[in-house]
Amino acid sequence: MASEDGTWKRLRNVLRDVHVSRVENLTEDGMPDVNGCHEGCEFWIELKQLDEWPKRKSTKVKVGMRESQLRWIAARGKAGGNVHVLAQVADMYLLFWWKSVGRLYEGMTREELYKEALYITRSMNKTDLLLLITRRGEDYGRTFNNDPDSVGRGAGVS
Repeated sequence: MASEDGTWKRLRNVLRDVHVSRVENLTEDGMPDVNGCHEGCEFWIELKQLDEWPKRKSTKVKVGMRESQLRWIAARGKAGGNVHVLAQVADMYLLFWWKSVGRLYEGMTREELYKEALYITRSMNKTDLLLLITRRGEDYGRTFNNDPDSVGRGAGVS
């Protein structure tokens, strides 16, 4: 498991003019790593980072989600909060809505991760990222492309 520092630095750089803060909370176990607000919309992002994909495509990828994180993220999401998980695996960034947290905790194959992700890219795009992290999940519909072959162009709006 790699350090999340690299993912945080990349996210902070992409969102440099958005109010984002790294959260190191020792009193409430499970709280996500990043809190932010853009144009009146508050959001939370849990960061995960893995150095590489498993060798076999059938191997389940576990991003290191702790049970306390699963509980916090699910509780905030159910309360109407805007919570996401941003996982970096090797050179890929995958963004997930809070409803995926249980499956992330259990582990998914690479193909399942691609299908579950709201956004897949090698280089985060500020516009796409803000569009996703400031929307509630019910608003996502089927507007985002999760085709792994489109990786590198971001999710894009269809």
